[in-house]
Amino acid sequence: MSSNSRLATFAKAAPTHMFVGIALSLVVMGAVQIFYHVSYTVKGVFNSDVMEYGVCILGAIVFQYMRFYFALAGADDFQKGKNGIGFAGLFFGILLTAAHSYEIYHIVDTLTKSEIQFLALMAFLQTIAWGGLVTELRIALNLYDPSRQNGEANDKLLGALVAEKYLATDGDIMKLLEASQSSPNGHKQPKGGN
Repeated sequence: MSSNSRLATFAKAAPTHMFVGIALSLVVMGAVQIFYHVSYTVKGVFNSDVMEYGVCILGAIVFQYMRFYFALAGADDFQKGKNGIGFAGLFFGILLTAAHSYEIYHIVDTLTKSEIQFLALMAFLQTIAWGGLVTELRIALNLYDPSRQNGEANDKLLGALVAEKYLATDGDIMKLLEASQSSPNGHKQPKGGN
């Protein structure tokens, strides 16, 4: 197998690997959230360890699931040509990551005892958190196609414009249908067209 064909094989699998990377970054960050909140945030707030763990685990799952959902939905939106919705989803993904980044600062500040530890853990966790977002952006750029702006909405608008230009009456619609059925390729232009 040549190096070009190996590269092509790896390139085809890249989106899958990017989603796995996002998922792993979210798992790591969810584990950090659970540990921190169980150890420091809700410690002693509830009269039950089960309740404390439950709240922390569910909170981390909800937060990280939202991040993963925005990545998946954004990729789907861009693939379908719904670029406006895709960019809105990216914006909310950035907001969630920024909120998480702020939380990371407090987690690291609480857990570390020296400046070296603080800087090392901060860099490690921030890289994981923002790396997930950068991967999400890369997927979006991969799938973004300005020619497919607004997907189905553009198709409907184009259909309405064609109907307005070429089909003035119901009789014209019937003529168009008849002409398309009699044409071998079905693409005969109706009378009155350019």
